Amino acid sequence: MVIIVMTCSWADRSPLHEAASQGRLLALRTLLNQGYPVSIVTIDHVTPLHEACLSGHVACVRALINAGANVNATTIDGVTPLFNSCASGSSVCVELLLQNGANPRTTLAHHPSALHEACSRECLESLLSRGVDPDYEVPHLGSALYISCFHKHSSCTKILLHKGANVNRGRGEDTNNLRPVELAPPGVFSSISAKLTLKSDSASCEICL
Repeated sequence: MVIIVMTCSWADRSPLHEAASQGRLLALRTLLNQGYPVSIVTIDHVTPLHEACLSGHVACVRALINAGANVNATTIDGVTPLFNSCASGSSVCVELLLQNGANPRTTLAHHPSALHEACSRECLESLLSRGVDPDYEVPHLGSALYISCFHKHSSCTKILLHKGANVNRGRGEDTNNLRPVELAPPGVFSSISAKLTLKSDSASCEICL
């Protein structure tokens, strides 16, 4: 008889991971006081801070940071707590991380980009205020403006245009060579009172409010 054993990637989650994921602040503080390492990792290098950020539990994020959690910890897939905060759409968690030294820039091109995730979740201004390039491009994702238009987020599009994002810069792997201004549905740019002057290789954008 052959027995097939399937291992779950979350089987090695600690009670601290569980408390952070579920937002149980009292339990989290109790575990920390009992000596659980604040940055204990799973086999995939997921920390309790990753969990708290992904669920948008601000109080747990603050408690973990105050206890010394590594705000720039990365999983084996390159995911950071900042990326998870953007994924959850929690601007408060994003601000907490940035105020405590989180790096808003992706260190490797193939790693998940917090900026691009922010564009798809409308959690953007904090990153740009920290000097992130609005035209930062990830080969398989494209530019931030491309992502914003793809997800039909007019508010993010407006923010990126104010920061000077290039309306001609799309996604290199897009076989149709669609630019953000072409990808957006009709009326999106005009609805935010943007007058665009397109050129072959570059674009200038005059924002009228």
